[in-house]
Amino acid sequence: AAAAEEEGAVGQEKREEGAVGGEDSEEDETLQLLYESLSIEEPTQAPTPTPPKPTEPTRQGRSRGRGLLMYSPESLRKSCRESPRERSKSRIAWIRRLAEQQEEN
Repeated sequence: AAAAEEEGAVGQEKREEGAVGGEDSEEDETLQLLYESLSIEEPTQAPTPTPPKPTEPTRQGRSRGRGLLMYSPESLRKSCRESPRERSKSRIAWIRRLAEQQEEN
């Protein structure tokens, strides 16, 4: 009987821990859910960004490399006057060139 009571006491302690740990286990569950959702998202996201990522650097390389050779500020101003839609693009390119020139200097 004494052994059974001791086991019961241990069981109560476990229950108390469980009651306290109930909050922890909920947090753990939410963390696990977050980790799982992240781990699930990463494989799905990883393929999708990888196709754009190779294209983005090449685009930048093209716009920066060719842009420095092809476009003078005058031609940029002309293109700005011709098409207001492209103004923002050319401004971005122009700012990029300014930044690169500052980096070089």
